[in-house]
Amino acid sequence: MRNIAIFAAILLLPLALAACGNNTSAADEEAKVKEAVAFLSTADGTPGIFVKGRDVVLNYASRPPTFADSARKAALDASKATGGKAIKVYVVDSPDVATAVPAAGQFYCSISADDGRMAGNNC
Repeated sequence: MRNIAIFAAILLLPLALAACGNNTSAADEEAKVKEAVAFLSTADGTPGIFVKGRDVVLNYASRPPTFADSARKAALDASKATGGKAIKVYVVDSPDVATAVPAAGQFYCSISADDGRMAGNNC
């Protein structure tokens, strides 16, 4: 009887581990986000781009009229690339590329996307 229980546990272990979630590492997610927002390097205003995890910071020396459209597209594309996970895009008025995600009050506006849809937008 004990052998049957052990055998059943061995068979069920892979199923239980698979149910625990996605095995995507943070580095893999960040790489997907970087790839999804790469189009921004040729967008109007050529923003500086900084990605940390699922946060994206766009630095504009001078924001073009279409900056919000580019930021929205970046948020949606990155969310889709990560399987619908939450993405936050920050827009910062600065000629220098960011080296960290800005704290509250240190950015012009932000856009959130979750599950491939807009979740918040104050741009």
